[in-house]
Amino acid sequence: MIILNACGIYVLNKNYSAKTPIFYEEDGWKVFIDNSHFGFKDQNGVIKIEPQFDLALDFKNGVARVVQDGKYGLINKDGNFIIKPQFDDISYFSDSVFLVKKDEKFGLIALDGKTILEPKFTLCDKWHSVKADYVISTNKEKLKWIVIDGKSCFIDENGKMVVEPKFDFVVRFF
Repeated sequence: MIILNACGIYVLNKNYSAKTPIFYEEDGWKVFIDNSHFGFKDQNGVIKIEPQFDLALDFKNGVARVVQDGKYGLINKDGNFIIKPQFDDISYFSDSVFLVKKDEKFGLIALDGKTILEPKFTLCDKWHSVKADYVISTNKEKLKWIVIDGKSCFIDENGKMVVEPKFDFVVRFF
């Protein structure tokens, strides 16, 4: 049986047991749930990170998103926090940058946990004019449009500014 939802693809085998369901697999590691808490097992079924999270999502590039007390954080494969749970949401912006949400505002955090842009941006996923001083776009292109203090500019997929904020309006690169 396969279940699709906002957290990922859940694969439940026909030998489903409340103690050993496999929810998501990447890099050979599997998220599992035991007694309502999520942890991680390796490809051989050995527990690598004890069940301790309210929710655990996929490992990608050695980092996984986890939830504790309703807040998202990031852990490494040792189970240590790169970012302690403090955000309302965390999603991938690129392979090495995360889009974080806090108090209805968005920012960017690098894979190593360093803040690239503080959470003060309004999210926009379309290429049209937005009336806000701080806007960030989540398009799938390598250069991403942002607005800082009302001026448009572009950052690369790693969050590095490549076109300074000096334009009143821009459209995406072709």
